[in-house]
Amino acid sequence: MSRKKYYTNAGYTDTGKTYTEVLNRFIYKYYGLFVSSIQWDNITPEQSDYIMREFWDVGTVSAFQIPEIEDEVAFAPYVAQSWTMYDTPKEVSLINHRNAPFFPTGSLVVNKDVVLGYFLDNHRPVSEMVKYYCTKLADIEMTIRTNLAQQKLPWIINVNPANKDKMEDVLDQIMNNQPVVFTDLTDDELASFQINETKTPFLLDKLTDEVKVIEGELMTMLGVDNMNVEKKERLITDEATANNQEINMNANSHERRLTMFTDKIQEVFGVTIGVISSKMDTEAEQEDTQEGNTGSLSDENEKEDK
Repeated sequence: MSRKKYYTNAGYTDTGKTYTEVLNRFIYKYYGLFVSSIQWDNITPEQSDYIMREFWDVGTVSAFQIPEIEDEVAFAPYVAQSWTMYDTPKEVSLINHRNAPFFPTGSLVVNKDVVLGYFLDNHRPVSEMVKYYCTKLADIEMTIRTNLAQQKLPWIINVNPANKDKMEDVLDQIMNNQPVVFTDLTDDELASFQINETKTPFLLDKLTDEVKVIEGELMTMLGVDNMNVEKKERLITDEATANNQEINMNANSHERRLTMFTDKIQEVFGVTIGVISSKMDTEAEQEDTQEGNTGSLSDENEKEDK
């Protein structure tokens, strides 16, 4: 069975291909947001990108010390070889995708030869969560396109060779926003200007609001502030506080996982790696702004006293 196709001005578009393109657009958007939400210190940009890709695709990554280099670690995927009684890897073997010469082989003891890091508490890939929401967003986007197309039913005008030019002239005047249209068309000819009123409900505003709700839920799960000024003004204090608490809980969970990873690297290998989330940067900027505003008010008060 062939795929269904709908027609556009440029011909037709494969709906299956279009849906995939829309889905990928949302996924790329939130992959970029996820990667930019964390800044790493004392590792190379290539290592930073690699860690975030592993958290996105797999949910976990390993760190190990490069032989004969005391102040540097490398990162790689791994396979668990044995487990503790609490269902965490006890021994692992590294996966050397690019045949790097310095990779250790055999079973490595966790927290002795290798350190494991996770981004989510459930150890699942970040992409798994993001794709769930992006699928919902792509479904709504396709519905928006369908609903928009259903609002575009054209005028249907019956013409004949004798009045075709006059009909086109009247239509041109209408489309050019002429306030008054002069014509010598007969009443029957004027009656042929028919507008097909669609009975399809206009859903674009409701669907657009639903997109904002789903995107807000996803960004909350990622620990990213997603409340714009307009939305904050509409929310009562309790609702705004609850939203901020959920964002903070998720952001703190991610930060705690990353800090556990870097602290264990410091403990086992003596290598210091810094990690800063976008939330921590935002909080610092807000504190600086508040201090600056306080200082400005103090200065103004001093001037008034003088």
